[in-house]
Amino acid sequence: MSPPAAVAGAFDAAAHVRQIRSAGYTVVPKLYGADEVAFLRRELTAVWEENGRFPFYQDTHGYVAEDIEIWGLGLVFHKLLRFRPELAPHLLKPQVAEILRGLFGDGAYIEKTGAVLSDSTRPFFQWHTHVGGIDDELYRRMGWTPHFEKAQRVVVLLYLDDLDADGGQVLIWPRRENDPNIEPPFPIANTRWEGQIEISCPAGSVVIIEQCTWHAALPRRIPGVRMFIGAYFASREAPPTFDVDETLLDLSEAGPLLQSFQPAEARSVQALGLDPSEVPDAYGLIPRGSSHADWTRLVAGVAERHGATLAQTILGRSRCTFRFETAEGSGVDVVVEPRRPGRPALCRSDSFNLVYRNVRGAPTDPLRDLVRDAVETIRRSDNGSLRFEPNEEEGGKGA
Repeated sequence: MSPPAAVAGAFDAAAHVRQIRSAGYTVVPKLYGADEVAFLRRELTAVWEENGRFPFYQDTHGYVAEDIEIWGLGLVFHKLLRFRPELAPHLLKPQVAEILRGLFGDGAYIEKTGAVLSDSTRPFFQWHTHVGGIDDELYRRMGWTPHFEKAQRVVVLLYLDDLDADGGQVLIWPRRENDPNIEPPFPIANTRWEGQIEISCPAGSVVIIEQCTWHAALPRRIPGVRMFIGAYFASREAPPTFDVDETLLDLSEAGPLLQSFQPAEARSVQALGLDPSEVPDAYGLIPRGSSHADWTRLVAGVAERHGATLAQTILGRSRCTFRFETAEGSGVDVVVEPRRPGRPALCRSDSFNLVYRNVRGAPTDPLRDLVRDAVETIRRSDNGSLRFEPNEEEGGKGA
């Protein structure tokens, strides 16, 4: 893979947009001056001192306080404005805003902020991506690997240290905007991938990385604390999220620039009450467990009897969703949950509560007949042997 040409010379937002589209990242060097970098370092140090003075690394993954996490990335302060709301005017420069609007168009918004502190005790931070932005951990657990024809999310990273061989250099494996969202091409623990780019830039530089771009961080080899501030930004075409950074829902005191990227609360699926296992197909996500033969046998023949298809079988942590679609483009979900007499249900079998949801399109009469048939077939097929699986994994991702 040939490395892309670096963006050099006077600031040119369009050139940075082209760089992201062609290589999956861009660097805006020394966007913050020395005084502002020093100020931000003092503020993050104060946040650390006021909130437990926790170590900067541990090899296990866990939260030590609300929105404070220590793991392989370092010490992470999630939702930074909860700790320091007065930092809001410093989170976005006009140059970065111009790049984001050039990449995403109108309606781009900020999803989450955070800060990460680490030191020389942190080893190599393995190759990773940020697919899903604020929901990247959920995407990983659910096995969602959507493909994107164009960029929908980026992480914007402000580094408060020189990025060089001693300072914890960032590695990038370049990709084009519409390249497939692939599994890691090499082992993620390898400190060198063929075709990688080593990012070198002074403190105060901003690195913008597209969500599907694989990247990693080398260990810091000198004394001192490595600090960066990060923020996820998304286009209006990006799927709504299940997590939400509540500190960003009112940016009236943040200054007009950041306020122009304020998200609407409705962007959060969590606020709309949906469960991750019931994400509409239109979001382009591919749920893990879309072909579970034992569960699919519960509704064998139902779709065909009604001129429909069983488009997906989605097995979540506490339910199984059968997604039916008709030739006319309508559809309905029949959902199987653990039997709970106190919960409303269309029908109860020996093991399950049975309900239907997400009626799509018209006419609805054939869907009603399909649901009745599916529910009765499941009731007859239920022999008490099926169990839901948690689909949980440990671990996490960062920058």
